[in-house]
Amino acid sequence: MDKKNNFQKHKSSESHREAVARYVTTSGKTVGDVGELLSDKHVKEKAINRRILLPILSNVRYLARQAQPLRGNWDTHSEGEIN
Repeated sequence: MDKKNNFQKHKSSESHREAVARYVTTSGKTVGDVGELLSDKHVKEKAINRRILLPILSNVRYLARQAQPLRGNWDTHSEGEIN
């Protein structure tokens, strides 16, 4: 019963009405990533990460098609770290 009362209080609050109004005005638009809406830095960082990741994925796909193993040191622990 208490949850229902809290929900009713929230539903009539100013913040809820503002959120509903924003949703209604943007319902025809694609909102996208919240991080992109909040920060240009996030957009730039995402683009840089994508440029770095795509060649790596391309190489992994090539090796998989050739049935070749991924080689290298895959140990994620640093040398001085104690297990």
